[in-house]
Order: sequence, then structure tokens, then C-alpha cells
Amino acid sequence: MEEIIFWMEEAADSGVKKIADKVAGDVELVTDRRPRVLYGTSQEELADVAERAETVIVPATVGKSRLLEQMEEEKRIGLEQIRGKRECYGWFFLNDPEWHGTQILLIAGSDKRGTIYGLFHLSELLGVSPFVDWCGIRPPHREHVGLRASMACVAGEPSVRYRGFFINDEWPAFGTWCNRRFGGFGTSVYEHVFELLLRLKGNYLWPAMWSARFGDDGPGLANAKLADEYGIIMGMSHHEPCLRQGEEYKYLRGKDSVYGDAWNFRTNREGIIRFWKDGLLRRGKFENVITLGMRGEADTAILGEKATLEDNIELLRDVLKTQNELIRECVDEDVKRVPRMLALYKEVEAFFYGNDQTAGLMGSEELEDVILLLCDDNYGNLRTLPTKEMRTHKGGYGMYYHLDYHGWPISYEWINSSYLPKIWEQMTTAYEFGVRELWIVNVGDIATQEFPLSYFLDMAYDFGRWGSGAVNQTAEYTRQWTRQQFGSFTEEIQEQIADVLQGYTRLIQKRRPEAMRAMVLRDGLMWADFHTMYYDINDDSQTLIPMEQTETFRETCKLVRQWVDDGIVSKDDLVDKTTDASRYQNGQVLVRTRNPEEAMSKDVFNDPTWTHEYSEMYPENKFYNRIPLGNVMCINRNSKNPERALMFLNLLQSDREFYDMVIYGIAGETYVLNDGIVDYPEGVTSTNSNYLGWGGQWALYKSDYM
Repeated sequence: MEEIIFWMEEAADSGVKKIADKVAGDVELVTDRRPRVLYGTSQEELADVAERAETVIVPATVGKSRLLEQMEEEKRIGLEQIRGKRECYGWFFLNDPEWHGTQILLIAGSDKRGTIYGLFHLSELLGVSPFVDWCGIRPPHREHVGLRASMACVAGEPSVRYRGFFINDEWPAFGTWCNRRFGGFGTSVYEHVFELLLRLKGNYLWPAMWSARFGDDGPGLANAKLADEYGIIMGMSHHEPCLRQGEEYKYLRGKDSVYGDAWNFRTNREGIIRFWKDGLLRRGKFENVITLGMRGEADTAILGEKATLEDNIELLRDVLKTQNELIRECVDEDVKRVPRMLALYKEVEAFFYGNDQTAGLMGSEELEDVILLLCDDNYGNLRTLPTKEMRTHKGGYGMYYHLDYHGWPISYEWINSSYLPKIWEQMTTAYEFGVRELWIVNVGDIATQEFPLSYFLDMAYDFGRWGSGAVNQTAEYTRQWTRQQFGSFTEEIQEQIADVLQGYTRLIQKRRPEAMRAMVLRDGLMWADFHTMYYDINDDSQTLIPMEQTETFRETCKLVRQWVDDGIVSKDDLVDKTTDASRYQNGQVLVRTRNPEEAMSKDVFNDPTWTHEYSEMYPENKFYNRIPLGNVMCINRNSKNPERALMFLNLLQSDREFYDMVIYGIAGETYVLNDGIVDYPEGVTSTNSNYLGWGGQWALYKSDYM
């Protein structure tokens, strides 16, 4: 008698059939025995198969399985917990006499992806890594699979609706691998990518785009058809609208092309519209989240530097209106049923918010049901979050996060340098602020990002397990992940690997390898970021530790949380775009920590009746308003006239009139004095003059002249 047989209905989705075969392959990796995968049409055929196995595994999908309908009608199973839900599954163990004592494991999915996740749950329980195919990881050997009724379960809906990754910056590593191993970016590549995404319980992908064309490289639409077969929801990157990639226009444009020869919605409107329309007609029939908007070629700004904010906003508004009309025409007359996304990345973020003089796209009819994709700063720090009022937006919010980045000012693509506690901090904050519709992460070549990618997608799938309630659980996650990948090693070695993963990422995220420059390391000492590293000034050893590990930091967090609960600090403080100085002047900030000069100076309040007081942070320690070496001005040894440079610095510190001219400019033209306070003259602002805020100005301050 065979230990396990997989049995499926002939009418099952082809993608589910393929995954069942992959899971049968996982069983073989574990036991050295490959279960057969059989197909049939009735319970009678299932009963015949049951005579030949100890356990029969039956994957089936609600709405596409006559077997499930019959079993529910006969009260053998209840599907109320998954029916009508997205991407859920249930494991039901049946042991009826008519099946000759054979155990039936019925894996019922609420939809195609639910059934697939239910199948891969078996692989997880067998100790098979999600990277078994991608990285060639082999699981520990077992003599028996050992399925039992106590493993019955129901998995609820994933926490985030669309969860996936972006293959970006794919040259030279991923691109070279694709070309040498598979002859390009076709289905033979994406077969592996889709399997990895589903094993990680993701469902959404932005494909490679530097030189690839997902809709053509299959060949033809084969990539898109394969994605649809596996239940992968496709998107395009933040600057590639209407299911078309930038590389496609590069190959199709030309003097005689129907698409014109300019990526310009003003001068080549009809050509661009035709390009978008054809993309929607070709691929709109598949499951997609359609990117909206428009940027310049090769991920640049859409209009030139001379264009005003209003110019950009009105152009983008026209683009959005046009794209929605095309989607109604080519995909679905009810555009609200079509998932769409606008990425508020780089300058597009400013177009969304606008400013005091120009209304942005926020609240526009064109965006009513569109997912608004917020972004980090390319280095894992969230730029903005929706306020309480913004969270009523019908389309919901997403987050574009980076584990890999290629661009200005510094790229990081060499090795994983993302620290799980940082990811937890940022993404739990996003989720709590209502960013729950779409999470997409840039993983570059995928390779070397397996560890943080797993964490990112596990949190998106089951936020209840790894989200806000999992405080200080990243070390436990690391240990679990290590056991999953290195299960054949001893527990001692697994612990060592987990320690290395935690330790090196904690250090490397402070200073990524690509950011190493001359003077970062000097005399064997590393310069520490004073915002995150700490030592007690009363500790003679001056031991340097992360600020987060100090009792002071923990007590401060508790105090701030109390202030939030008491309404002293707004919960929307993280997304308030007003500067700290402005809020202080408006009476919205109770306390500021500043240097002695500013504490002793007269602050400018909007209410002239207000005054401020200051207290010393270390009153027992004597301090100077400005110590002689507070700012040391150096003269380059290559200076042609070092004496003249020294004379300039000396004059700056000894001549009040000269000092005022350098720091503030010309009285009456670039600055005026109002009750002893320096201010801009009428008609002069920070937008047309930089004299009251040029970079490095603070280094030349002389307190006697301020």
C-alpha cells in the first residue's frame, strides 16, 4: 500500500494541478518516494484510489469542485469559514468506512490561490523551505510524512490584499543568469519566479524591466498566460502605466510608428494613447493591478525644470482621466471593478499633495477608487502616511518599500543590508495607519535578499502573527527562518547562523558597504551616527551601544506613548508635513531641544505675547555659549593664498559689519531687523533668496553678533 496519493478532479485549475505536482516533488525530497498524482471525476473513483493508500490528499477549490459541493451537502464538511473569502484554505481530515479506513486530507481553497497556499502548507509542515527551488535548499530526511487529524486547520484571509516583490536593478546578476541559463526573460525564468512568490504566500509581481519586456519575452504573451495560470496578479513598476513597460516603447517608437517618436503626452498625445490602449487590449483580460500616471522616460521627471507645480499637476490630471477612459473602453465599463494604482514616488508625491498656493491631486475624482501607493525614501524610511481624514479614501493605500536600491545618492545592491527590527518598525507603522491594500518591495536580483523578503511577505500575509503584536520578535523569526533553511544542521549551528544574521545586519545597516568612503574608517575607529549610537558621559569606559538598548530610550518610548494616549502628542505627528520650527512658532510643540545660542535668543512666535524659557540639560556641568573649538575652520593646504583665507576668517570674527554682510547680506535688500530679529524684507522670501539659510551658515556663527 502506498503511503500517500494525490487525487484531483479533472476540472481543477491547471495551475493547481501543477502546484500539486510540485508538492508531490517536495514529498519525494523528504522521503525519497514520490507520491502519484491521479485525476478523476467522482467520489466513486476517489473511493477506488483510497483502497491503495494510507492517506489520499485531495486539493479542491470552492466553486470549481463538484466533490466539495457533494461533501458539504452530505454534511461531511463545512465551508462557511472560507466561502466568499479571498485566498483562504481549510484542511479537513475524513475517515469514512466507505474509504476502507484510508485517511482523506481534503485541502479546500476559497479560490485558486487559497488552494495553492493550502498545498504549500503541507510542504512547510514537512520542513521544506520556500527556497527549495530558487536556492536548491534540501530538507531533512524523514521516513514517513505522518499526517494526522490534529493538523486540521482553517487559514483566514491574508492581512494585505496584494503582496509581492519587484525584480529591479537586474543587471548584471539576474539578467546574466536569465540569458545564460534560459536564453532570456521568458516563461522558463518566470516558472521559477512564480513558484517562489507563491511559496512565500505572495500574489503580486512587478517583473524585470531594465531590458526586459514581460509582455513580449514569453515569447509573446506566454509570460502573462503563465502568471494567470498560477494565479499571479501582475503589475508594472511605478512609472510604467497601462500594462506596458518602458522598454516596449523603446522598441516600438519611430518616425513612422503608430505610437510616434516622443514620450510626450503634449506633443504626441495620440501616439501615447494608442500605445496605452494596445497594452490594455492585449493584457487587460488577465488579473492585474494596473499602474496609472506618467513619468518621463527611464524613470525621470515628466516635465522640464521650468515647468511649474501647477503645470505638472494639470498634465497628470489629464493623463489619469485619459487612462481611466481607456480602461473603461478596453477592460471593464465599470472602472471601479478594475484594480488600479498610482505610485506617489519621487516628484509625483508633490503633485498629489500640492502646496498652499496650488491644489494637488488629493481628492480628485480620477483617483476615487485608485490604490494610492506611498513610498519609502529608498532607504527603508517611510516618507509619509495617511492622516485620519485621508484614511477614508475608497481605494485604500499601499507601500513601495526597498531592500535594494539603484540610484542617487548611493546605491546598495551587493548584499542584504536590511535589519528586521527596522522593517518591523516601518511596516507595522504603515499597517496601523491603514496601509493595507498593497505591499510591494524592491528586491533587486532577488538573490541575497531571501531573508528580509521572507519577513516582509510573512508580515504581509499574517500581520496578526508578525505585526504590531509581535514586539521584539524579530530574533524569534530569525531562529525559525534559520531552522527552515538549515534544518539538516545541528541546533547549535542553526543558533550560530541566526546570531550571524542578526548581528551582521544590525551592524551593516548602520553603514552599508556601498556607502563606505574615505574617512569613514580612520585609525581603526568607525564614526558612529550620533542619532542611533549612545554612550553615557559619566561612564569612563565610554561603551558604545545602540540607543534602542538603553533604559533611557525605553522610558522615553513609554512617556511618548502616554503623551499620545493623553492627547498631548497627535497620533498623526509622523505624517504632519509642517516643520518642527513652524509648529513651535504656532504653539503646537511644547518643548524643543536646541543649542545654547538658540535657547538664549528671542524666538519668533506668531503670537507676540508668548515668551519661552529654557533649562539646562546638564545643570551640574558648566558649559560655554560657544567654546573656542566649537567650530574649527580649516584652510586647505593646497590653497594658493592661505594668508588671505586666514585674514577672511579673522575679519569674520572681528568685524560686525563684515559678519552681517556674509551671514545676512545687504541691509534693506536681503534682510531687515525687526525688534532685533533678522527677517526678510517685503517681497523677499526663502524661495527667491537664500541669504538667511544657506548651507553651512551655522558653522560661521558668532554668538556676540547674533
